Amino acid sequence: MSGEVVLAVIAGLIVLAVIGLIKTGDAEQQKVSIHELVDSQEGFKSSHFITKIPLSTNMPSGLAIDDSSKQLCIISGESTKLYQYKDIIESEVIIAGKSVTKTSRAGQFVGTAIGAALAGGVGAIIGGLSSSTSTKEVIKGVSLKIIVNDTQNPVHLIDFIELTNTGSTIPELALEEAKAWHDLLSVIINQGNSTPQPQQSEADEIQKYADMHKSGILTDEEFLAAKRKVLSVNEEK
Repeated sequence: MSGEVVLAVIAGLIVLAVIGLIKTGDAEQQKVSIHELVDSQEGFKSSHFITKIPLSTNMPSGLAIDDSSKQLCIISGESTKLYQYKDIIESEVIIAGKSVTKTSRAGQFVGTAIGAALAGGVGAIIGGLSSSTSTKEVIKGVSLKIIVNDTQNPVHLIDFIELTNTGSTIPELALEEAKAWHDLLSVIINQGNSTPQPQQSEADEIQKYADMHKSGILTDEEFLAAKRKVLSVNEEK
């Protein structure tokens, strides 16, 4: 190979590297702009924020959480939409098309394909999926799937594998980050599940016992005792 050819190759590599740095810089600036857009919404100030520009779509996707107003902001492209905490139905981590872990209003589930690997940590999950082949070749996507109470657009995906100036995101790191956000959403979902039901009024409680007395479930003495208990408890309050 002649000296001119070698120089041309080196020059080409330098140009590609510079282009990569410029694109990475553009992506970071785009994320900053999106963050500003999210926080410009009335009544919303992000306590937690993340935006990804994945290899698969090259379109921004992400989410932000406002702990004060109890709202979630879904980011899709250049658009955003706010949801109340109670509107979050499900959060799921998906890696290489397989469910790793999922939390929903109905309970918590672990993906059957690799659920056993969770005990071994992220490395075990990645290793189990990659087998003897290179991890980077096999793990094409690490996504966080969010389902919200919205009939027009209920499902949202955030892919944590991005192109950076040093190559694509390391799958182990992407999974760690996706799992951290899933854990945060799981806390929010579980808080919604444990929301206390409104207490019955004094009249409602007494009526309940009166109906039980009328149907013969409670004796006269039991009904009077239950009634006195309701009245005494409310007097203490």
